[in-house]
Amino acid sequence: ELGKHMVRTLRTLLSSTRASCTSAAVQTRCAGAGPTQAGSKSVDTVTVKYRGKSFEVRKGAKLRTALLKNGATPHNEGAVYINCRGIGSCGTCAVEICGGQAGGNDDPDAPPVLPREWTTAERLRLNFPPHSPPGNQKLRLACQVRVNQDITVIKRDKFWGEGDSIREDIAEAASASSLQPLGSLEFVLDREADAVVTPNPPPQG
Repeated sequence: ELGKHMVRTLRTLLSSTRASCTSAAVQTRCAGAGPTQAGSKSVDTVTVKYRGKSFEVRKGAKLRTALLKNGATPHNEGAVYINCRGIGSCGTCAVEICGGQAGGNDDPDAPPVLPREWTTAERLRLNFPPHSPPGNQKLRLACQVRVNQDITVIKRDKFWGEGDSIREDIAEAASASSLQPLGSLEFVLDREADAVVTPNPPPQG
């Protein structure tokens, strides 16, 4: 019975992931990329701030992909190697997200990430140890959300990011291969990984 339950759960997660990818793909194609004024930020990009870094990504980009493509990671320590690669089952990419930077071009009523509420994967994983109420209510899984406006991302300590202390230390000099040990397979569940905007890509190691 346990095996059957696990299979049903995985099927539900994969079905939810496919639906999310399809919806986001349609929205991205319909939005298009219009001309921008010199010196202004493109209406199709948003700014992500994380652990002292700031970079622009395409609006609608999956947060986990956006971080990895810009030389950062939502995973702590060994979780860089041991994670579900975007299914939403491991919970190691749990982060806090603060949105709506003052003075920006963001719609004050727009959520910082989409979907606004937890996905099916998030409801299942963020209610399972080591994540638990009430601290889990401020968490989102980076592999399940897409950036909708300028945001600041916060990562806590411990393996799953369930700790109390904010992790500011990250190996900034780490090579892309060390943060993406599986290479392109890191993004196998993100069909739009190649569309993430990286104006100043990190040096490849």
